[in-house]
Amino acid sequence: MGHNLSVQRDDSKFSEYSFDHLKGIAPSDLFVYANKAAFDGKDEPLGVGETIKNHGKLWTDPLLVVVRGPATLLDCIEGWFEPKNLCNGKGMRWKHQFDETLVGKLTTPLIEHYNAWESGYMDKTRNPLFMVLSGCGTGKSRMLDEMKELFKLAANRATGEHKSELQKRLSEAYVFKVNFENGTFYKNDFDEVHHEVSVRMLYQLIGMEGQIWDNFVDDVKGNGAKIPLIDEVIEQLAAVEKKDEMTIILCVDGLQHLKPDGTKDDKLYRLLMSLCSIITTKTKFFLLAVCAATIHVPIQQMLASSSQKRIILVPPILCGADILIPENPSVGQLVDAMDGHGRALEILETVLGEYRNQNFDFTVHKLDPIVDQ
Repeated sequence: MGHNLSVQRDDSKFSEYSFDHLKGIAPSDLFVYANKAAFDGKDEPLGVGETIKNHGKLWTDPLLVVVRGPATLLDCIEGWFEPKNLCNGKGMRWKHQFDETLVGKLTTPLIEHYNAWESGYMDKTRNPLFMVLSGCGTGKSRMLDEMKELFKLAANRATGEHKSELQKRLSEAYVFKVNFENGTFYKNDFDEVHHEVSVRMLYQLIGMEGQIWDNFVDDVKGNGAKIPLIDEVIEQLAAVEKKDEMTIILCVDGLQHLKPDGTKDDKLYRLLMSLCSIITTKTKFFLLAVCAATIHVPIQQMLASSSQKRIILVPPILCGADILIPENPSVGQLVDAMDGHGRALEILETVLGEYRNQNFDFTVHKLDPIVDQ
């Protein structure tokens, strides 16, 4: 943030003007506004070399000088970058199989959340935290990748005066995908757990193409600048994108890697509380927070004493036959045996592909080798 300084009128050009307390600050770091009205109206500052002779004549209406502060991590945000998929296996390219029951479960809390935000009456009982809880390899990451479409479908079912506005917001929503697995695996890099999220949001926005996560973390720590909060990253993005209001879908995957101990002192609990605090606070941005974790993590027990509204979502069972398209009943039985489990279907697709590459005739040979593999 800059600092505002009132200055006395001088007949010289601004580029030649100086104060002792401005020593060491380059003219390019100073922005001069003709008066407070120009500053408040967000007019363009006076140009370098432009005379200030006709400005600042009255002490009640002085020139206003904004001194550029030290560079921050937020200053590195130049615009929006779409996130990479959280699901990076074969399932990433499968056609989405939206569950109507799931969409129906989202509709009412989505409307209540938006109405509460719009009216400014925010509290834990009206503004939900969405949580995707299921076993390993059941499609949690894939579901987070689909959340924007799921919310859009839920908004289409909405009723009331805000329906069209909610639909428009969700169609234009910005999606952050924060991952504590794979390339951005959780290693307890920061003392404040909310920085684990905000820095990963920055990584999506300003991480150099191909830059390794560990190197990015080293750069952030070595920068010495203040690490921004989650809401500060969003607010800076809004400023860069020139948006007075934004709709944000924040997806956080792999919470189980924070290694919770079931107490209110561990980092997972503190992170959940940070997210709950943001979604229950009136801000310029409408935030939908969706977290995913394996069911062995005691999230429900940790939040049992909290009145925070929680919407528990379970990834739908996939129709394997629509994905792998078995060429005969025997292969169909194998597909059915996967019971709609995403990870199992991915493995089966890989194995079947290997045998097909060897021109394996599934109608002649027994499938025992495939089953064994």
